[in-house]
Amino acid sequence: MGVLFTAISVTKKFGPIIALNNVTIEFNRGLNMLLGPNGSGKSTLLKLWSGLLKPTKGRVEVYGLDPWRRRAEVVKRVAVFFEDLPAPWWLSGEEYVKYVAEKRGIDWSRVREYAERLRVVEYWKRLIRGYSSGMRKKLMLLAVLSAETESYILDEPYTLLDKESLKTINEIIVERVREDKVVIIASHILTGIEKLVNGFAILHNGRVVVKYPGELVEIPLVVECKTDKPVEIAREALTLNPLRVEFRGNIVYIYTAKKPEIYKFTREYSCVEYLDLETLYRELMKT
Repeated sequence: MGVLFTAISVTKKFGPIIALNNVTIEFNRGLNMLLGPNGSGKSTLLKLWSGLLKPTKGRVEVYGLDPWRRRAEVVKRVAVFFEDLPAPWWLSGEEYVKYVAEKRGIDWSRVREYAERLRVVEYWKRLIRGYSSGMRKKLMLLAVLSAETESYILDEPYTLLDKESLKTINEIIVERVREDKVVIIASHILTGIEKLVNGFAILHNGRVVVKYPGELVEIPLVVECKTDKPVEIAREALTLNPLRVEFRGNIVYIYTAKKPEIYKFTREYSCVEYLDLETLYRELMKT
């Protein structure tokens, strides 16, 4: 199978408001991210892929299917979380998750494991109507990430979460990615997980500013080297004219543009490299 999530020349209007303007994006297996400020069109694109909205122009496909026309087939393969979807306030958290588990055939032992890791078990006997926004969010994310499915769509999963919950959510997402699932995260917050991205797009005012694969600008790299000789490694790195070099304990971080000598350096010192989305995003949002 080819590309799994596609948007081709997609425009979406709500009356006179253009939420997406001629957007073309392709995502495949692994971790994918839609980045951009609030109102940039991220959630709209996710709702198009989820079959909740129909494009005004252009075409969206999920596993080769039109999600608007064949939503019942798509939702069997995609678990979705949206911030603005209501929770059944008249149920307890445990009742709601059991309902979702039975409907989707989710292994209860996995639900229980995730509930304990997220500390949802501490309050899921209570009615949802008494939850704080953060408690409700963890419950809804628990229900989505517990699903045994092929893909996960997560709209702004990090807002309202405490540091420990955010860390746990990312650990679960990484587990899903390592199972060769498709994970698509829309966020305006960078948490560190972006170093694992297989694809990304940055949106602003409904347009694609930059995307990967198919990058429109030079994307900086971070080269991360764990070593017992950080000073020597840093000195060697400085000969490559990087953007900057940082120390954190025994780890050296080299921020640089893509160039052949960097790949040679990475191999020689057994470093790892990943796209520097944080710097790219910060610089693009200044313009």
